[in-house]
Amino acid sequence: MFLGVAMTEVLTRGLGMRSFTLSRNREADALVRQVVTELGREVSGWASEFGLAALVLGGGYGRGEGGAVVTPGQPVSLYNDMDFFVFTRNAGRRRRRRLDSRLGPLAESWSNRLGIDMDIAPAREVSRLPGLPTTLMYQELRRGHCYVFAVEDVVEKIPLVPPSALPILEGMRLHMNRGSGLLQASQLLAGAGPTGPEERDFVWRNLHKCALGCGDALLIAAGQYDFDLSIRRRRLPAVAERLGDSTASRSLCECYEAAVAFKAHPSRDVAGDASGLAACLRTLWRQVLTACLACRVPKAESLDLLGQLASAEMRGGVWWKNYLLNVVYGLVGVGGAGCAMPPQYWLLVRLDRLFAGETANPQEVVHFLTLWKRFN
Repeated sequence: MFLGVAMTEVLTRGLGMRSFTLSRNREADALVRQVVTELGREVSGWASEFGLAALVLGGGYGRGEGGAVVTPGQPVSLYNDMDFFVFTRNAGRRRRRRLDSRLGPLAESWSNRLGIDMDIAPAREVSRLPGLPTTLMYQELRRGHCYVFAVEDVVEKIPLVPPSALPILEGMRLHMNRGSGLLQASQLLAGAGPTGPEERDFVWRNLHKCALGCGDALLIAAGQYDFDLSIRRRRLPAVAERLGDSTASRSLCECYEAAVAFKAHPSRDVAGDASGLAACLRTLWRQVLTACLACRVPKAESLDLLGQLASAEMRGGVWWKNYLLNVVYGLVGVGGAGCAMPPQYWLLVRLDRLFAGETANPQEVVHFLTLWKRFN
């Protein structure tokens, strides 16, 4: 326990000076520091019982890009989820599961207290970190994090990969996830519309996340991504020209800038033409998907979307597992074209068709979202 406390003190030096929010809001930063400090105290005695090596704050607040909601006459509140990562040393599966079970109620209690979701990922063994695949999530954690508790500096064990070397698969995963959020927002707008602040918040949050995701996916595919948001903003206009349409390029950049502004100064009750923005983003999403694949697929214009996905250098899973999953979940017929592709690629095809209006059946939307939750 004492080693953990001492190491935590070393790794959290400067905690009082760092900012966790994109707007550098002092009240919100103080609130995050309070969470980190109190949560660290709560878990500090768990090292020996569970083999806890570190509890780390990642996500937007870990990178210093979290949102702060400022409402006149009310205390400043946090906007984004708080994402925590748990690492153990020689814990074994049973102890990790027990640790996860102990952390669950803790996360729920803090979620109720803060009014946002606190997500604590399942515990992962430190020994597995050097062999992690290159993912956007762990590369972001490697570069932007805050230790809550630690007996060792575990994050530095994650291999550091240049942002230009991120696999296109990571861009496509991001694009699929943000497109799924756009689909859900679009469905809400197409029905009775948002009926209260929570639903309006859901719609605008997902619209802006999709705009950011479109720009970031294209930057990844073009090998121009950077973990510094200000650099991404500077690079996007030139990369957006790959859309091959000046109007679309300008629209993407404008939506991206609006999303950055929202990220810095979010609001839970936005007024505006959400339906118009959603329609614009559905078109942009499809154009960005095409442009991303054109960055990696020779003569992409001569192939349909399925052919482009099959030709792109995107490895995922083992072919026979992909085949079984695709057939079992009805993504492709037995022996059909692309039957060995990862299921996520088929979801991209389906989402593209939904946004194109080829399949407007509400049951298709529900089925897609069910599959997305399964393979996300």
